Amino acid sequence: MTNKQYFKLEELKHKYNQKLMEAQEANDEQEATYFSGVVNGIQITVRELLEDSE
Repeated sequence: MTNKQYFKLEELKHKYNQKLMEAQEANDEQEATYFSGVVNGIQITVRELLEDSE
C-alpha cells in the first residue's frame, strides 16, 4: 500500500468516525451502528493491506 492510499483511508476513517460520534450524540442507534461498521471495515482493510505489503 502506498502512503497516499494509507492517508486516504485514514482520512475516510476520520470522516466516518465523526459521523459515528454525531449519531451517538443524537442517540440514533441505527446510524451509529452503520457508521461503526464502516469505521471497523476501514480499520480491517488498512490492517489487511499493511500485512499484504510486508
